Amino acid sequence: MTDFTWSAVRLAGEPRLVVGRRPRPRELDGVRVDLHEDTFNDLRSITQYAISTLFETVARPYEPFAELEEGEEHFEITIDSTAGEEASLIRLTSLIDDLDTEDAREIKNHANILYGICWPDSTPPVAAIKKVDPARAVHHARSFRYSGTLRRVENPDLILSDTVDFVFAGARVGILRPVPFRNLLADTQMAVVNVPQYVNSVAGALASTLPITASAQSTLRTVATKRVSYARRLQQLEARLASLSITRPQVEAACLAHLGDKDALLDAQGQLTFDEANVALALDLLEGRLFEDDFSGEPRRADRWSRR
Repeated sequence: MTDFTWSAVRLAGEPRLVVGRRPRPRELDGVRVDLHEDTFNDLRSITQYAISTLFETVARPYEPFAELEEGEEHFEITIDSTAGEEASLIRLTSLIDDLDTEDAREIKNHANILYGICWPDSTPPVAAIKKVDPARAVHHARSFRYSGTLRRVENPDLILSDTVDFVFAGARVGILRPVPFRNLLADTQMAVVNVPQYVNSVAGALASTLPITASAQSTLRTVATKRVSYARRLQQLEARLASLSITRPQVEAACLAHLGDKDALLDAQGQLTFDEANVALALDLLEGRLFEDDFSGEPRRADRWSRR
C-alpha cells in the first residue's frame, strides 16, 4: 500500500454495525446489529467525514506517546493483520457477516468497549471505530425533539457519535484521536509484565557509556511495575537508545544546564543513580524533555513529546 491515499477510498455496499467487547484480556469479540435502511445515509456520512478528514490533514508516522494538532494532523500506520489485537479487530470488522446478532436489550447487558461502522464490500474493507459503549452512552444523554415546543422523548437504544477515533482501510489505519487507539490496542498490562526486560535492555544499551547502578535499576523496576505510564516510557526509551548513544559527559552537561549540578544524577564513579523520588526526573533527562524558556530562562518540561 505504498501508493495508498485516503482520497481513493470509496465506500461500497451497505454498512454494518458491530459492537465490540473484550471477553478475556487481549481478546476482542463482538456482535452485529441489524440495521434498517434509513440508517444507511447517516452511517455513510459519519464514515465519509472521517475519511475526508484523513485526506485533508497531514499524515504523520505513528508515535505511541506523541500528540497531534487536532484538525491539522493525523497518525498513520500499517499494522500486522495476522497477529495481536489489531488482527482480531480487523477480523471482527471485515468478517462481520459471520457474527451473531443481538438486539438492544441484549447489548445493554454486556460491557461493550467500542462500536464500528463497517463497509466490508469496499476495496479495501473499511471500518470506522469509536472507543465507547454505544449502549452506555444512552445513560449520559437526554433526548429531545422540537415540534412547536421542545419536548422530551424516550431515550434511544444506542447512541452513535458524529465522529470516530480511527479508521481501518485494510491494514492501513488513520488515527484521528491517538488516546483511544492506544488504550484499545496497546497492551498496557503486557507493558507492565515486560518491565524487567525493558530495564535490562535500557541498562544494557547504556552499559558501555553510562552504567546504571544496581539500586537505580531496582528502583526503576519497582516504580514502573506500579505505574503503567512509566512502563510505557521505559518501552519507548528502550527503542530510543537502540539508535542513540548517551555518554557521561553529555549527561553531566545536561544536568548542569537543566538541574544546576552536573552530578545531580551521577554517583562518584560516574554511574547513573537515583531514588524513587527522582525516577521521573531521570526519565525526563534521558528522553530529552527538559529545556528552558528562550526568553525568560524559566526551567521547563515538555509534557508533549513530539518531533518537529
